[in-house]
Amino acid sequence: MPIKTFPLRGIKDSPPYLHDGRLPTLDDATEFFNIVLELRLTKKEKEAITAYMMFL
Repeated sequence: MPIKTFPLRGIKDSPPYLHDGRLPTLDDATEFFNIVLELRLTKKEKEAITAYMMFL
């Protein structure tokens, strides 16, 4: 069964994030999923992910 994903285009212009608006910034969203999904991303990796989303 396919997973429905949402486009990231313009994501930087639509804060707050998460269904209930509890994440005010993309940095917060990146850190939230890093913790929840136990990704163990480094600071540099988190910065790269956030920078990528800001570019879209």
